Amino acid sequence: MPITEFAIFHLLPSYSFHSGTGSPADMFRTLSIWQSESSTYPLYFFADKTDESTIYLITGWHDVDAHLQWIASDRNQELLKVAKTFLEIKGMVHLDIDFTEMPSNCEAVIVTRYEDGLKGGSRNLDVEHEKLFASTPAWMGAGQDLQPGSKATYQISGGNEINEFGTLGNEEDVDVMRMTRLYIPG
Repeated sequence: MPITEFAIFHLLPSYSFHSGTGSPADMFRTLSIWQSESSTYPLYFFADKTDESTIYLITGWHDVDAHLQWIASDRNQELLKVAKTFLEIKGMVHLDIDFTEMPSNCEAVIVTRYEDGLKGGSRNLDVEHEKLFASTPAWMGAGQDLQPGSKATYQISGGNEINEFGTLGNEEDVDVMRMTRLYIPG
């Protein structure tokens, strides 16, 4: 089963996704081409609904080792040198979610991170995520962070429109990320 990579980037002040030649969008376009040649999976980019300087990447890999080989590659290292002028990598996880099940046409995605897992499996993630969308999500997947020792569980749901006011309650161990699709011209 292919795994899912979920990465979080933050654009540095004075940069926007589409700002000029050599922009983040240009770098992400090159990343999309080069990385998908290596992984054979498409890359999907999203912007945070409340902070457009936060960019999310969701893509697939055959396994963690395949991604680690890409990270060490000359092409990726070249892109990292360019990227450090305008963004920070805030985090990246590998999830045991089958990336091939995610539809390519999701315009809105919600990723929920449960720091301490599911606390004995008592949560119904699908019901919780349905409350966050304006209509029934087109797709939902849940999986563990594959980092050894991590207890975090992630729920990823994709659809067309996010309910702006949906919440998961006052739980301290939950991080909800609402995002909309970013398209890279070219």
